[in-house]
Amino acid sequence: MKKVFAVAALGASLLFTQNCSGVSLSRSRFSLSSDANFELVGVSPRVFSPDGELGTSNRVRFTFDNPGNAEVVVRIFDFSGNMVRRNIDWEDDNTMFWNGREANGNIAESGIYIYQIEADEIIINGTVVVAR
Repeated sequence: MKKVFAVAALGASLLFTQNCSGVSLSRSRFSLSSDANFELVGVSPRVFSPDGELGTSNRVRFTFDNPGNAEVVVRIFDFSGNMVRRNIDWEDDNTMFWNGREANGNIAESGIYIYQIEADEIIINGTVVVAR
């Protein structure tokens, strides 16, 4: 089984693929339709500590514009491509947050995590860092 993740950061884009032999990285270009209703406005902070060791940065917030009220699904993957959380919590109508906990309730290990936000037939990917 092959898993594919696309990550855009600082104008560059990476395509992650995972198969039986591990994770490979390659550069590719991709774009989202400019006439889409759903738009990710911000992800903050990019580095956070779920146990509160960095002060108030104990969760990462995903803020978006969703004028069409599309269903929003957020998935969190570890860097190996394993999904650790799905359907994170809502803070308000335009903000969802991940508190750094896996689906089983355990605090995620330190490392890089890939988020995937799906809404209105759009998929947006990026990374955040859990620092414990």
